[in-house]
Amino acid sequence: MIKIDLYDEKNDETAHYEKTHIEFGMFKKIAKFNKEVNRKEAEASLMRQKFNQGILISEEEAKYVNMMAGSEIEDIEAMEKLIVELFNHPKVTTKSIESGLDLSKGMETLQGILNDAMGGIKADADHPAKK
Repeated sequence: MIKIDLYDEKNDETAHYEKTHIEFGMFKKIAKFNKEVNRKEAEASLMRQKFNQGILISEEEAKYVNMMAGSEIEDIEAMEKLIVELFNHPKVTTKSIESGLDLSKGMETLQGILNDAMGGIKADADHPAKK
């Protein structure tokens, strides 16, 4: 099961949304997202090591600067889109997520939803009735 609480400034209320059934097909999308984030982190780490050692070649310099400047924003946007797709609810949108989550807990909440979805998929697949 996944759940999210989103604050609505217009109504000064927090709405609770949850979804008990996560489609198995979402596993692939979440796994692809996690793979891409891990790939970017590994590539950035290698580039950072090369930069620190002074062995970054000129062709890699622009790529390194771009990686350090914008990949986190792209990852957050991809995560928001994935969560919107997971909930498949008209009131859970990227806009409602961005305005409804508190800055101090936003990333933790989004990552928790993905973790819960992956756990939910595994729990559903391991359910005795499915064996």
